[in-house]
Amino acid sequence: MWKPLELAKSGRKPTTKRVYEYRMVDEKTVEIRITTKKDMVCTLVDLDILSRMKEDVTQMYILRNAIGKPYVHLNVKGSGKMPLSRYVMESENDKVVDHTNGDTLDNRKENLRVVSRSDNLRNRKFGPSNKSGFRGVHKGRDGWKAIIHIGTFETKEEAFAAYREAYEKLFPGILIQE
Repeated sequence: MWKPLELAKSGRKPTTKRVYEYRMVDEKTVEIRITTKKDMVCTLVDLDILSRMKEDVTQMYILRNAIGKPYVHLNVKGSGKMPLSRYVMESENDKVVDHTNGDTLDNRKENLRVVSRSDNLRNRKFGPSNKSGFRGVHKGRDGWKAIIHIGTFETKEEAFAAYREAYEKLFPGILIQE
């Protein structure tokens, strides 16, 4: 049964009418439903996060990325706007919070991990230009190519050190021409 979710008071009247409701899924998990005039999403959070949200969060809203995937964002007292996943993990702004199962509305701690931007990009879904159906495999003029992107580095020396380390693991005993 859905119950109304009362958030912290902000002193400002929201410009868009939203309805917030929640219900227990199990003894540890809560489903929150956000309904606006144009949209409705349900997100999962841990029960302890719901208690924090009632004290800290003044507003919740739905944002969609370029391909229409929904994310829940919050207005948090003293911190401003942020994604729900960042609020749950109490993450720094220079890190990304990754949804390990790919469901952006599953904001339970067990489904979230704090990673660098490059780590997060490694597990994204295939784009429309992927013709092979495999990550790192591309069609070249003379056949299929397997490519591994090791990372992005501040200097060319750091990049070469990372390349050398990977090369030596892949091809032990074969010297690199420098």
